[in-house]
Amino acid sequence: MSSQSDNLDLSPEELRAELEYVHQQKARFKLDGVELENLKPGDVIPCEDPSFLTFPTGAQREEIEFRYDLICPELLRRLAIVLYQGAIKYAPDNWARGLPYHDMLNHLIRHVSMYAKGLKDEDHLGHALANIMFLIHFEEECHCDQTRQENEARFDRTGSSPNPRRDGD
Repeated sequence: MSSQSDNLDLSPEELRAELEYVHQQKARFKLDGVELENLKPGDVIPCEDPSFLTFPTGAQREEIEFRYDLICPELLRRLAIVLYQGAIKYAPDNWARGLPYHDMLNHLIRHVSMYAKGLKDEDHLGHALANIMFLIHFEEECHCDQTRQENEARFDRTGSSPNPRRDGD
């Protein structure tokens, strides 16, 4: 589509095609009796496909089922700091290699307990969040139908896996 300043250089046929295109685009905004001229910034018009939203600008986006904007940004910041510290101390995504259920749960309870005692030596709620994230990851993202007992069977009670990795592996 050409800009308005380019319209002077269009042939009559091209100008008609341009006007037809504009007319078709305006017609797209006449959904459910809503006219383009009546829209205000921020108004959202559902597209014919119910999984997509069409905005007054014409931009379209797939509708998201959940409201991620309701998540507290401070929670994400503190979780990110704890994960960054863990990446420096151990390795990025070290936790994703696999952890025994009892270890994640023990660390979670330890950090909640230390927070409850009022200890401020580290971000105990941030560390608790990280352990909750680990538990959720292994429950959801791995598509594991693994029970706690099946997880524990992969690890002896010392926390080492059947094939433990050593530093440098």
